[in-house]
Amino acid sequence: MKKIMVVCLLFVFSVLLSNVVHSAESPLLGINNFGLKVDYIQFFDDNNDNSFYLGFEGYKEIAENFYLGAEAGYVSTDGNLETFESDIDSDLIFIPVELNVKYVRKVFSGFVLGVGTGISYNYAKEDLPSSYTSDTIDDWVFGGQLFADMNYTAGQFFFGIHSKVHLTDKGKDSANNYSNLRFGGQIGVMF
Repeated sequence: MKKIMVVCLLFVFSVLLSNVVHSAESPLLGINNFGLKVDYIQFFDDNNDNSFYLGFEGYKEIAENFYLGAEAGYVSTDGNLETFESDIDSDLIFIPVELNVKYVRKVFSGFVLGVGTGISYNYAKEDLPSSYTSDTIDDWVFGGQLFADMNYTAGQFFFGIHSKVHLTDKGKDSANNYSNLRFGGQIGVMF
């Protein structure tokens, strides 16, 4: 997984540093854009409850219809671990930090479809209370994601819907997988 991420990073940086010729037409999502996302998140692992995700993203056009960007978000959710003796309540804080490449295409007047992929480095902190103490496990795990979005552009603003499949490695300390599915809405501004 780490080798794949290194290759992806090298590809992204080679595209970013290459000499790019832009067309005379204005960029579909601006030269730069920033957005706010609110998503419903569903973890593939049944140990964590579904919750809401709040994220911020920023993209820069690097070639015609191609954008390079970053996204960071925050999730706090409760969970339930089943053991042989009893059920244990757990709390999870999950913070993904992503580097993404996105291709966009105009599909109708004002509507822009985007598809992309990226790599991520994700922080996960779990509180596992027991009868007498509370154990805290935190991990940084690598991940990758695939996503699609549909935005409506109006002047300098855009708003739309999106979905993302986010796959992660298992944590070293927790041995948990934080892979998830997210879908929701976004609003942003283009420059």
